[in-house]
Amino acid sequence: MNLVTNVISDILDESRRYLNNGETVTDPYGVAN
Repeated sequence: MNLVTNVISDILDESRRYLNNGETVTDPYGVAN
């Protein structure tokens, strides 16, 4: 996979992790952190 694909995959994995934890996804990309 190229860099762009890896980044997109990481973002989707993070979003999925937040959803699985039952948290409110207000910042799925972690920008506020």
